[in-house]
Amino acid sequence: MERSSLLPNGISSHHYGATNRDDLEDQKAKTNPRSKFSKLLSRSRDRAVSCIRTAISPKSWDKETIWREGFVKPTGYVPAVILGTLLNILDALSYGMILFPLGQPIFAHLGPDGISIFYVSCIISQLVYSCGGSIFKGGVGSEMIEVVPFFHNMAFTILAEVGDENPKSVLATTILSYAISSIITGLAFFALGACGLGSLIGFFPRHILIGCIGGVGWFLVATGVEVSARLSGNLEYSLATLEKLVQLDTIFLWLTPLLLAIIFEVVQGRIKSTYFMPCYFLLVPAIFHIIVATIPSLHLDQLRTMGWVFERPSDGAAFYHFYTLYDFGAVNWNALVRTIPAMFALTFFGIIHVPINVPALGITAREDNVNVDRELIAHGISNALSGLCGSIQNYLVYANSTFFIKAGGESRVAGVMLAIATSIVLVAGPGLVGYIPITVVGALIFLLGIELMKEALYDPWGKLTRLEYLTVLAIVITMGAYDFVIGIVVGIVLACASYVVQTSRKSAIRASYSGEVAGSTVRRPPVQDRFLREARKQIHLTKLGGFLFFGTIVSVENRIRAFLDEVAFRERPIRYMLFDVNHVTGIDFSAAEGFTKISRLLATKEVKMIISSVHPRDDIGKSLKAVGLLDE
Repeated sequence: MERSSLLPNGISSHHYGATNRDDLEDQKAKTNPRSKFSKLLSRSRDRAVSCIRTAISPKSWDKETIWREGFVKPTGYVPAVILGTLLNILDALSYGMILFPLGQPIFAHLGPDGISIFYVSCIISQLVYSCGGSIFKGGVGSEMIEVVPFFHNMAFTILAEVGDENPKSVLATTILSYAISSIITGLAFFALGACGLGSLIGFFPRHILIGCIGGVGWFLVATGVEVSARLSGNLEYSLATLEKLVQLDTIFLWLTPLLLAIIFEVVQGRIKSTYFMPCYFLLVPAIFHIIVATIPSLHLDQLRTMGWVFERPSDGAAFYHFYTLYDFGAVNWNALVRTIPAMFALTFFGIIHVPINVPALGITAREDNVNVDRELIAHGISNALSGLCGSIQNYLVYANSTFFIKAGGESRVAGVMLAIATSIVLVAGPGLVGYIPITVVGALIFLLGIELMKEALYDPWGKLTRLEYLTVLAIVITMGAYDFVIGIVVGIVLACASYVVQTSRKSAIRASYSGEVAGSTVRRPPVQDRFLREARKQIHLTKLGGFLFFGTIVSVENRIRAFLDEVAFRERPIRYMLFDVNHVTGIDFSAAEGFTKISRLLATKEVKMIISSVHPRDDIGKSLKAVGLLDE
């Protein structure tokens, strides 16, 4: 044991040795992926054990603390819980209701089941985030609105494969595909978080995500027309559909909610209150029912027939009715396999949201200890549990979380209270559907679609480059008019093409000058200097930089062709072309082949090509050696 005035007693000198596993500057070693999950579980377990020990030990109770923590503080969270519950109800009516393609007769009665599935997903995610999964104490979990188009795609794929003559198999396969897609999404979230890859997802091109958001907006506007106008099947862009929409008994069904959505969009720019949205959309059904009650000739059954109010669920339908749709014996496994591409596209689209929403919420909530990997693990647990419980995808919603926190709900207790309140709504929910005006749901769907289209097409105007904006436009049109999965593929392809074009515009040539400029700094006798001055005229130096690939090597080749032009070469002949690759970070096969082509061009004028700052064993040297350059 070493003792010194600079070392406190009990500190062994080997702690400062080079072989110690700890960093000399006390930097944290890279954690094992398993430890992240174990830490998350241990935190939750420790909190639970602490609460249980306190609950079963009356002697440790403090009346003042119980009153403050058990009654005063929870009472203060009630306004935030009411607001959060109203937001969940509105979200359930907007995109929980359309979880299944209601325009198809085989799915037309599943609106209440979609709402129940939505609430189950909300409750599970809320409990996971509020019980320690997320760093945000006031975080609100909800269904991903972006999953709805993919779910419709999966439902139509299954319907086309199975056929509408076997509705039991169609429904069993469809709802199972929804749950499996949630489990796949959860596993992907968890794997990325456990491997510490959260920061890498954030580098995904943002304009592709913007294009996908616009595609979802297009889908929601089209769905708003389908739901409000009570169209059978999908919205088809045809003259027959247009004639149907402008008929007197149909035009007001979809035009009224569209006008309500536009009015809200205009007014909310002037009214900044958090409570404006729930109050607005609660006032609409209240006015509707007041009008119905005051006009004797109007009856709800009559309005249901006319398409103004949703049909009442069948007698005895409970909130857990959607579980009766699960029948593994009726599942068509071939149809289920055909939905796998849509499942992975859905997972891909959901994954790129978290690295964007989480840092943004961290700034709004002033949370400085945000860890994207931890949030990914929490999302993985919540989505996997939701799928295992027969529900669908969920995530930490930025807008709802912001409203909830601003209303005073920045507490894990408030989050648990929100989950309890949502559970109460779930149990009481199905019977209320028969009294909801379709106008309210249509207005909510239109509003979401308009806002997403605005976010994708209007807000980026002037911020994105022309090529990026055209990419966004192409994704929106492809998703809206053709297919969502194809739209994502088109977006990725266009993003790669955009990257190649933009990178190719920047020349790989950092500098280019003759040997007269790049002379040696060594002092030599006059005779040698005169000789070198003459020899320098026959040398040309080109400095390259960046990553050389098939897009950037073209500019180098064009520069060499300009040197070898008959007129230019006659005026300034050279014997040696020197390429300095000291600042080149890498080179692909096409660029290496480009150098062989340049070498052949130079050989036609008897010019020798020399490549400097390269070693045969480094990556650049290996690439050049692979095409036979360094063998010469």
